[in-house]
Amino acid sequence: MSKSKAYYRLQQLDSDIDAKTARVAQIEVLIGQRETVDAMQAESEAAQHALNEAQSRQRDQEWELDQVKRKLNQVEQTMYSGSVRNPKELEDLRRDSEHLRNRRGELQDRVLEAMMNAEELGEHAGARRTEWQNAEQAWADEQQALQTERQGLQEALAALQVERAAQAGRLDAAGLAKYNSLRGKKGGVAVVLLQGTVCSGCRISLPSGEVQKVRADAVVSLCPHCGRILAYGGPAR
Repeated sequence: MSKSKAYYRLQQLDSDIDAKTARVAQIEVLIGQRETVDAMQAESEAAQHALNEAQSRQRDQEWELDQVKRKLNQVEQTMYSGSVRNPKELEDLRRDSEHLRNRRGELQDRVLEAMMNAEELGEHAGARRTEWQNAEQAWADEQQALQTERQGLQEALAALQVERAAQAGRLDAAGLAKYNSLRGKKGGVAVVLLQGTVCSGCRISLPSGEVQKVRADAVVSLCPHCGRILAYGGPAR
C-alpha cells in the first residue's frame, strides 16, 4: 500500500469510527426516552378519569330517578285507592303527584344527557387508550431495535479499533502526529482524495506540478489550499 493510501485508509477507519461513535451516543440518548409515550398515557388516564366521573354522576341521577318513580307510584296508588276521602289530603296528594311527575321529567332528561355524555367520553377514552397502547408497543419495539443496533455498533467499533491500531502502526510517528493534528484542525478529515486535478476537500483545482507529486506518491503531499493530506483517487468522475 502506498504511503498516501495508507493515510487515506486510516482516515476511512477514523471516519467510520467517528460515525459509529456518534450514532452510539445518539442511541444512548434515545434509550429510555419516553416523554411522548408518558404524555399519551397521562392523556389516556385523564380521559378515563373523566369517564369514571361521568358514569358516577349518571348512576347517581339514575338512582334519584328510581327513587322519584317509587315515590310517585306510592303517591298515586294512595291517591287512587279510595282510602283517602279528605279533600285537603287529596289535594296534597295531587300536588305531590304533580311535583314528582315534573321532577321525574327533569331527571329523565338529565339521565339521557348523562348517558349521551358518558357514551361520548367512553369513545374518547377508548381512542386515547388505544393510541397509548399502540405507542407503548411501538416504543418497546423501538427500544429493542435501538439496543440491538447499539450492540452491533459496539462490536463493529471494537473490530475497527483493532484494525485502526494495526493501520496506525504502519505509519511513522511524525507522520501519525501530523495526521492527528490535521484531524483536530480539519473537522476530523485529514486526508482527502485528489480526483483528477481537484481536491475533494476544498473542491479547488491544483496546478499540474502538484498533481504529479500526488500521483508519484514519493512523499506525502498536502493540498496547497486546504492543507489536507492528498491521496490520488484517479481521474475526475
